[in-house]
Amino acid sequence: MHQASLPPAALAARQGPPEVLARALRASRADTLATFAVYEKALPGLQVPLRAELNPPLWELGHIGWFQDFWIARNPERARGVRANPDTPRPPPPRAEADALYNSSSVPHDSRWRLPLPTADATRDDLARQLERTLALLGQVPGGDEAGLYFFRLALLHEDMHHEAALYMARGLGIALEDARWRPAPLPEPQAPLAFGARAWRLGSPPGPGFAFDNELADHTVALAPFAIDRQAVRWAEFLPFVEAGGYQDARCWDEEGARWLAAQPAPLPRYLRRAGAGWQA
Repeated sequence: MHQASLPPAALAARQGPPEVLARALRASRADTLATFAVYEKALPGLQVPLRAELNPPLWELGHIGWFQDFWIARNPERARGVRANPDTPRPPPPRAEADALYNSSSVPHDSRWRLPLPTADATRDDLARQLERTLALLGQVPGGDEAGLYFFRLALLHEDMHHEAALYMARGLGIALEDARWRPAPLPEPQAPLAFGARAWRLGSPPGPGFAFDNELADHTVALAPFAIDRQAVRWAEFLPFVEAGGYQDARCWDEEGARWLAAQPAPLPRYLRRAGAGWQA
């Protein structure tokens, strides 16, 4: 993604000064904790089924704080930014077993349901102290020191990414979200598709100030043939005729990969819909 196409809040996270970054870190943590509290109310024992697209919410919470501490407070080379050695030795974490519990590079996904995790209250306390350390260190970085700000930006975007995962996990588990920002909004009637002629398109982020993920770098030009694209996501009103006509049972509608996916689903229906009388409810 080219950074010029980002909305202002996202651009501020990637390029804003330390004081803007500090506000964003606090706001991101508030969202993380608020959504976790919804899980606490909805899930007895915070238990979720073992599925590839899920993580135990308590593990996710601890991992978020661990990641921030690992790359900032415990990272002796954080001031070097992208030039830092990711494998440089670090001091031990404040919670002795944290690396063995939360390092997603070494803790297999399916094992996370069996780990002896700290309680929710203990994990929240850990996160509060971790954020205090992060903000104190951020306060020592001068504005304009992009190398020095790199890992703070990384920690912020990592936490936002995991909050997005928490939101789609809630959706998949049928958990109602209390914050109006995370509830789906009805889409308007679709307008005509957008048509584009053949063109050269600059893909990726060019070298410059601010943060970019590694898979956004090495910007390059690609040649696009003429194409058209819908102006918005497909609405249920547009998709339901396919469902009601038996599309989920008609093998002609599914390629090989799609058929394998469908066979693994608990029911031959859209995941986020259920029958409600003669109609449907999302």
